[in-house]
Amino acid sequence: MIKNKNTYEIMTPASIGLTDKALNLTSRSGRAAVKNRMEGMGYTEKDFDLDALYEAFLRLADRKGQVFDYDLEA
Repeated sequence: MIKNKNTYEIMTPASIGLTDKALNLTSRSGRAAVKNRMEGMGYTEKDFDLDALYEAFLRLADRKGQVFDYDLEA
């Protein structure tokens, strides 16, 4: 999805009136999605340890279902 949105989107979000789009982060999300979200929030790779963050993310996602930006910051 991050590399090529056309693979999964049959129409653009703008075509139905959406201006902002973001991937939902769940236990099925990979490291690239978590890293992309962190970078989208203004963090750089130097600001976090992706391995540790991803392990904590998976534990939370298994319990909670969907993980939000405020969860990642915490």
